[in-house]
Amino acid sequence: MGEAVPGRGGTVGSDPRAARTPAEYVAALRALRDEAGLSYRQLERRRAHAVGDVLPRA
Repeated sequence: MGEAVPGRGGTVGSDPRAARTPAEYVAALRALRDEAGLSYRQLERRRAHAVGDVLPRA
């Protein structure tokens, strides 16, 4: 599994929704990216297609 980051009452693996701090969120996104073997943009596309919520390009 991905890198775990200490958090309040546990650890955050590769689930960004469980992050409680910005540092935990970034670490969880990195772990998710590493586990999936995808780029952040590819992860965003998959999520957008799954829930129908597309973010604008910056």
